[in-house]
Amino acid sequence: MVNTPTKFTPPNITQMRAFAFSAKPFALLSFLSSLWIIYSLLIRCGKKRLTMYHRLILSAAFCLNILSFCLFLGTWAMPVGTLWAVGVAGNENTCTAQGFLYDWAYVAFPFYYASFSVLALVSVKNNFKEEKYAWMEKWIHL
Repeated sequence: MVNTPTKFTPPNITQMRAFAFSAKPFALLSFLSSLWIIYSLLIRCGKKRLTMYHRLILSAAFCLNILSFCLFLGTWAMPVGTLWAVGVAGNENTCTAQGFLYDWAYVAFPFYYASFSVLALVSVKNNFKEEKYAWMEKWIHL
């Protein structure tokens, strides 16, 4: 039996609109939530009370904020004339910038998330004496 390629059916306009705009409310909610975390840690709590845990949360919130912003932009940053895309309004530079920021935040956020587990392990091992494991923070932020 010969393996014949399947025909590709391009999405219709309703599907393209659904793809372009369905993530925006959730991205906006995520953006505002991470902005609230940043505000709470920097303004409400003050810089003096920030522990290593709070600094990791703050860094993860910055990454999530950038990721959410890129998801909210969605197809708006794509170059005008892109096939099978609705709501395109950008150019090649906006698309490249959004892609770079999205890829950076998409990679960085899971590393911060994993660092919480490492921090929990090291904290318990050292009886929560931050001065014993403060050395590892600079390596987490790399």
